[in-house]
Amino acid sequence: MKIEIEVPENFRWDRLYRYWGRDPASASEKAEQGRLRLGIRLPEGPVVVEVDHGPGRLICEVSDPDWGLGSGLRRGDDRGTSAFPSALLALRRMFGLEIDPQPFERMIAAGPHARLIAGREGQTVPQVPNVWDGLVWVVAGQQISLAVAFALRRRLTQAVGARLAEDLWAPPSPEQVAALSPEDLYALAFSRAKAKYILGAARAIAGGLDLESWRGRDPAEIEAGLLALHGLGPWSVNYLMMRAYGLPDRVPVGDAALVKSLAEFFGLPARPNPRETRELMAPFAPWRSLATFHFWARLEKKPAD
Repeated sequence: MKIEIEVPENFRWDRLYRYWGRDPASASEKAEQGRLRLGIRLPEGPVVVEVDHGPGRLICEVSDPDWGLGSGLRRGDDRGTSAFPSALLALRRMFGLEIDPQPFERMIAAGPHARLIAGREGQTVPQVPNVWDGLVWVVAGQQISLAVAFALRRRLTQAVGARLAEDLWAPPSPEQVAALSPEDLYALAFSRAKAKYILGAARAIAGGLDLESWRGRDPAEIEAGLLALHGLGPWSVNYLMMRAYGLPDRVPVGDAALVKSLAEFFGLPARPNPRETRELMAPFAPWRSLATFHFWARLEKKPAD
């Protein structure tokens, strides 16, 4: 099944490519020879997505190994037709197309912080395809380095995810993780706390908790619901609301990379504390999710200020 997605004129394919290829050893995202290969779990099942780009569009070939790996889904096939809307939505989320950056850029360009976006116009907020995948990311990433978080997610995906090709897996479903024991996760190097948190979330979702149905609710209601899940604190909840729910005005207070970038950008003698972080990010409302990604991006390659 081929899906072509129109993108804005200033869409940054190079940044998208680097973002989804930032873990060279990833089990589910491969950046190779200017193309992306992704393993994604849709409601209809796990699929392979090969992504290329052309003028003003992304060209995505979606295939399912259960229907013939490499053959692609035909739009006219009943299974392919049913998967088309969910595949399109998942890809739009992953490519950062659910939040339009232009209103934010116009606001910043007219104010004192225009240098934040200099050289990065078109920066978007790439999301994960579903809330469960976001939960795995935040639990794996709590209070450890990004490299270790990558390794934990990779081990879990390869242990119980769906193998789609020799070197590509789709992430596991909540039901697959819920069937594991704590000892299974310890063997993958998950700490006792992380194992407890991820098993608790997986079993709650497998038991009927529908986090996807929270989309469109009042942000305060989503935040309260997420905070009620054992193991999710303010950083995890704000990250999840930004990366999984696509909310444009969240700040992952306490994020180490964000406070480092804020200190550099504003010339501070020390990294800001949570109260100071909120104050420094206040001028970027109601687009603080986009501002956060720009601050993160400054640490990768800083343009001339």
